[in-house]
Amino acid sequence: MISGIQGNMNVSADMMAQMRDKMFARTDANGDGQINKAEMEDFAAHMAERTGKSMNVDDIIAAADSDGDGLISKTEFGAMRPPKPPANLASMFTYQPNAQTESADDMTGVLLDLLS
Repeated sequence: MISGIQGNMNVSADMMAQMRDKMFARTDANGDGQINKAEMEDFAAHMAERTGKSMNVDDIIAAADSDGDGLISKTEFGAMRPPKPPANLASMFTYQPNAQTESADDMTGVLLDLLS
C-alpha cells in the first residue's frame, strides 16, 4: 500500500502484481492468455493518445518474447520492465486524489485510468 506521497511512492509487491495482472487482462483483448501483435498495437495506440508518445510494437515484442513465439505470455509480460524514470520524477508532479472517488492509498484506480 502507499503510505503517502512525499517525494517518493512506496508500492507493495502485491499491488504491483495486481496492477500488472489488470494491465495484462486489458491488453489481452481476446482473453487467450497471450498478447499478440494486434493487441499490442491497440495498446500502443491507446497509450499514444493518452501520453503523446509512440511505442515501437516490434521492439516491445522482441524484447519481451523470451521464447520466440511472437506472442507475449503473462509470464513474459510480468518480466517486462518499464524504462527507468528520471531521477527527479517526484518533483515533476504532485498527486491530489479525487476526494469523491479515490484516496492516496488507492493508486490502482489512478494508474488503470491511464489505460482506459
